[in-house]
Amino acid sequence: MSMWLSLARVSPESLATIRANPDLLDILFFEVDAKAAARLGVAPEHCCGVDFLSLSAAHEAMAEAMGEDAPDDVLEADLDPTGELDFDAGYGPGFFLDPAATKAALEGSMIPEMDDEARHVMESAAAEGAALVGVVS
Repeated sequence: MSMWLSLARVSPESLATIRANPDLLDILFFEVDAKAAARLGVAPEHCCGVDFLSLSAAHEAMAEAMGEDAPDDVLEADLDPTGELDFDAGYGPGFFLDPAATKAALEGSMIPEMDDEARHVMESAAAEGAALVGVVS
């Protein structure tokens, strides 16, 4: 079994569009449509994926090392999403981080340390005042 955390950097304007029509996540992560994604301002280098089970294991190991319980919701513990999107990719609803939460996640998430591509997506989003959208599939 595998679980994949997919993220995409989007402008605040595109986030508003996606919040109004969450099915647009399908063209970013599953039925990739480069032209439609480009209309949202999303290029391939604005997207990344991280092994969600590895992220969960890292959180469990960190909690154990600190003598704490593992988090019940790894996504919440790691990224602290701003909100949910009405799109189910298999393991819960889609989610988004507004620009402020994106900057906070860059500093507090384990993801940038686990994956260079994800670090680049998150750093560029934070630097540009962009948001992140994502799914776990």
